[in-house]
Amino acid sequence: MTETDVQDIKSHGNVGIRPYQMYGLYNQLKRQRKLIASDASAAMKYLYDLGKKYQL
Repeated sequence: MTETDVQDIKSHGNVGIRPYQMYGLYNQLKRQRKLIASDASAAMKYLYDLGKKYQL
């Protein structure tokens, strides 16, 4: 855990956000970023394959 993570936990703890809730948020963000990256890759592959099929 980095110093920034520790500071985030302390500052969010002051307003009532518990560490396990923060980890849940971090995990959710990680899943969303992974999904966005895989969606973009799938879209690029589709467009590439479409371009090969219908050569303009």
